[in-house]
Amino acid sequence: MKRFLILLLLLGSALSAYSVFNTRGLGGYNPPVEFIEIPSRTQTILEAHFTSEYVYATDAQAGQNAFLLRPERFRFYFPLPWRFGLGAQITQRFNLDFYVESDSARSADYTLIRRVKGRGGIEGLRLSLDKGFYDIIYLGVGYERLFGGAWERWDSEIVELNQITVDSLLYYFGGNGVWGMAGFKIGPLELRGFYAHPLGLQVTTEVQTSRDTTVVDSASYTQPAELGGILAYSTDKLELSLAYIQQKAEDSGPLSFITGHLVEANATYKFKPFILTGKAGWKSWYVESAGGSPIRDIYLGIGTRIPIESYGYGVIQLSGGLRNGGKISEYHIGLRAGLEFRELWKRRERMWGG
Repeated sequence: MKRFLILLLLLGSALSAYSVFNTRGLGGYNPPVEFIEIPSRTQTILEAHFTSEYVYATDAQAGQNAFLLRPERFRFYFPLPWRFGLGAQITQRFNLDFYVESDSARSADYTLIRRVKGRGGIEGLRLSLDKGFYDIIYLGVGYERLFGGAWERWDSEIVELNQITVDSLLYYFGGNGVWGMAGFKIGPLELRGFYAHPLGLQVTTEVQTSRDTTVVDSASYTQPAELGGILAYSTDKLELSLAYIQQKAEDSGPLSFITGHLVEANATYKFKPFILTGKAGWKSWYVESAGGSPIRDIYLGIGTRIPIESYGYGVIQLSGGLRNGGKISEYHIGLRAGLEFRELWKRRERMWGG
């Protein structure tokens, strides 16, 4: 069925999706926040972010649109005595939301239309421990547990008979990974490097048809490794950073992974009482389109962080961009909203006798 879905992507002229390219590989890749930004290590941080996105997909003949709202991440960081820090977060690592509708195809005296809808993704529970040395160098290690599920509904309609057949595929994911990072800070400059090593991903597939039959299959994959770094410059009012992530798979297997790249620049300007933010990015996916073309994404974003007295910040960010893969183009507009609680560690120093 997965191969037939690829054929649908090639033949279908009416496409709508959170991203039609999410049918490729493990789905759309979302980097963890510590691979894009360098948060403070001296504050207690609690974040909750949500993302909504509108997508218009077209193959130059026809187009449709889709809208999605989902959690982006929940993150916690807690400074410990002796310059240690403990972090935890849940974030969606790969997104599998899509919708595909094929053109009507005639066979003998019948007309067949197929529609395929997918929802779900792979989540990551990330735990980390870091240690600073003289407020200049820090090292960190982390463990990631991958989990989640996805659902695909296949509707096949014979127009002349007004007959619709419904099949469903259920995917269950489970896997592990480890990662490490190292960084140093000298004056306004900070540099961080990181590497995430995959430990394998188990995928169990359950097929449910209109005849109430069920078939269970299981397969193992190795998700791409992640490596890269961040260079940041910060003053009292201005923060600038440039991040690079490479996704590289040693054994692509049946999912046909290729080397993916992500480059993102972020800027923050403290303009009392608000904090203005901006970003620009370019992404080359770790898989190709159904036709064997590279999938690329370019995007821009602007936003603000609004101080909330005695709490932290409210976050609003608007972004937009263009994804391309072969004959298919997707225009996407996203709205990100969240809350960030931040407390200076120096308020608690007396509790630890520091």
